[in-house]
Amino acid sequence: MKNLKRSAIKAFATSVTKLLYWTYRYIEVNPDVRSAARSMSKKGNFAIASWHQNCFAGILSHTKENVTILVSRSFDGEIISHASESIGIYSVRGSSSRGGREALDGLVETLHSGKSIAITVDGPRGPAHKPKAGIFSAAFRGDVAILPLAAVADRYWTFKSWDRFRLPKPFSRIYVVYGEPKKVRREDLGDQLAASSEDLAKRLADADILAHQAVLKRKKTSKNARRIEA
Repeated sequence: MKNLKRSAIKAFATSVTKLLYWTYRYIEVNPDVRSAARSMSKKGNFAIASWHQNCFAGILSHTKENVTILVSRSFDGEIISHASESIGIYSVRGSSSRGGREALDGLVETLHSGKSIAITVDGPRGPAHKPKAGIFSAAFRGDVAILPLAAVADRYWTFKSWDRFRLPKPFSRIYVVYGEPKKVRREDLGDQLAASSEDLAKRLADADILAHQAVLKRKKTSKNARRIEA
């Protein structure tokens, strides 16, 4: 009975994810920044860093980018992995508490193969907006730049969870903004790790602000257009 219930939950989550995916419209605000991140790697790939609250919109906005995501070994992670694969995004399973070393090795292997990766740097349990060390180690070993990502919808629900998770409403426009990409130095894994973490948090915050500004600009433009028509 337990396995049947789990299978039903995964099937339902996958169906909802696919339905929502096809209703969304994705708008890249600054794709030139992503191109800059590609130029920093010999194989043209990168390591996306995102806040956990933006992960749903962020994942769905990169279905054609050949990105591999990191998800936990919990049942929640199993749901995410199953739903993501249904739209062409594959995953490596693990977290700081379970299977972290194996997951990190898998991500590095993915980068060496020429594919990009994506990590919710404050997940899976927080604290919110505090990047963990994994993204720095993976990017350094994979010799790629870390590319901050904010994906914000013009209409979304906010959950009462530790991360204030955002779920875009059906038929939303999702604005995709990239923050400044940077390569990881060896010292960023040691004495400078705290400073590097603060810097990444700042770049992610800046990207989130730009995404919200794009949303507000769109709403203002639409509102003015309606006034003119009236």
